[in-house]
Amino acid sequence: MAAARRICVIGNSSVGAVRMALGDRPAPSSYEFAFFASGGPKFETIGIADDLLVGAEVDSGGDRRLSTYDGFVLHGRLPAAFEALEFERGLGSERYSERVRALALADWREGYKSWALGLSLCARYGRPVLAMSRNVFASERAGSRAERATADATLARLLTPISYAPFPDALFDEDGSVKRPFYARYVNVHGREGSAASQDEWHYNREAGGLILDALLSRLDAAFASD
Repeated sequence: MAAARRICVIGNSSVGAVRMALGDRPAPSSYEFAFFASGGPKFETIGIADDLLVGAEVDSGGDRRLSTYDGFVLHGRLPAAFEALEFERGLGSERYSERVRALALADWREGYKSWALGLSLCARYGRPVLAMSRNVFASERAGSRAERATADATLARLLTPISYAPFPDALFDEDGSVKRPFYARYVNVHGREGSAASQDEWHYNREAGGLILDALLSRLDAAFASD
């Protein structure tokens, strides 16, 4: 049997649900995960110094030498898919030249920490780099399935050469909002779990984390199959 591929997950508070969901099941034989994260604005302090990942406040015990990993996942500090769609539509006017559109795209992407990290990882290591858009909050809609597909395709295109891993359909209600039960017993970046009664509308629970993890594993399989 081939050795498990080592995956470095770098994220913000959204990582908590995925990390806890991974601990609730047998480890996937194909992958070995290490999590590094900082919640909220502290995510901006994460960076790369030579070959070391620096600035993460939460460390699951993985090696901080990035060259030891076979692939990378970024989960935090990216736009939502619909923000990408809105941005692209705003540039759709014929009055903008290709050069202006390219400069606007570069400026827009560079405002997101995960984009800068992902681009550095692609350039330095030439290994699969996947990214998930930021969580959809309770106050937002992700759109109908058809709308999400369009938005997801737009964000995937704008993130190239980083590969985009969209959130699974099972996370959403028919109106495009995240299903309310996924907020009960939410998990934060430190692994602390809330009560069933006190829902945090910014963080998901282990069940939602499991759905996101399954979607991520499927995307990793595809990335390494085409690598």
